Amino acid sequence: MSLAKQYSRHKGMIRAILFIAGLLFVLMMAKESWANIAGLLDQLRPVEFLLSVFIAVFGNVVSALLFNRLLGKHGVSVPDALAIKMHLVGQVAKYIPGKIWGMAYQISHVVGVAGAKGVVLANLEMMLGVIWMTGIVAAVLLCLFVSKLAALLILLLGMLGFLLLYRKNIVNQVVRFLPGRLKSIELLKETAGRPTTLFAGSLFYLIFCSVYVFSYALMLESVFGFPFDEAVVYIALLAAAWIGGVFAFIVPAGMGVRELIFVSVSSYALPQHSIEVLISIAVLARFWQIFQDLIGVSLLLFLRVKVPEP
Repeated sequence: MSLAKQYSRHKGMIRAILFIAGLLFVLMMAKESWANIAGLLDQLRPVEFLLSVFIAVFGNVVSALLFNRLLGKHGVSVPDALAIKMHLVGQVAKYIPGKIWGMAYQISHVVGVAGAKGVVLANLEMMLGVIWMTGIVAAVLLCLFVSKLAALLILLLGMLGFLLLYRKNIVNQVVRFLPGRLKSIELLKETAGRPTTLFAGSLFYLIFCSVYVFSYALMLESVFGFPFDEAVVYIALLAAAWIGGVFAFIVPAGMGVRELIFVSVSSYALPQHSIEVLISIAVLARFWQIFQDLIGVSLLLFLRVKVPEP
């Protein structure tokens, strides 16, 4: 049996093992820096911390609306309330080894093969868009120390790139270059859907970038006391580490990978800071994100959000 077939056969177990290993690695990092983390938690500013969480949750809700516009582009029509539920629950499901549970949950709310196809394509474009915008955030923040004009130019070029992804059906653009046999695959066939607008795409882009920066900045200020001009460096490095964690797709939620990348790159780029501080940032940023995901789902339950099924 080939290595690829062996992986395909046991990938669920492999992902579970890697997720547990990553979680244990994060917990080990926390243990090694616990004295520093405990001291930071003692001086935590709870109001600012909770505000950072709810700003991030607001960003997740806006991302859910973006997800719904992408669904519409691929011919899937669901109410915004249902799209928010699908997206927020999917954010928690990403921690379950297997990589498919969040999408399976979303597919359960749509009808037929066409609906499932739309969910898959919308998730693909959503991930590409979030990776693109997160990379732009990192580039802009790092460029601020060199040239504010260059940072603004990168931000505007990033918007143009995102609007291209938002407005165009990227899958169909790629399919044009595929052999005829592959073009007949149902997933790759073009589907008529709702058109997207430049205004909505620009708004989603600007809100995502703003929420990303200010929620992280507020969290870092509430826990570590970093002023904004110092926090932007860590936000940029955390963004780069998040992208690295995404490409380690075999590990659910990039558990452990993201933290390792952040600490490794930061210890090289910021040698003046102790490894304990960098580990504390990586660990607390991870648990801050888990907390905001849980808060998002908890709000759905607490508010008893009822959504009409399609």
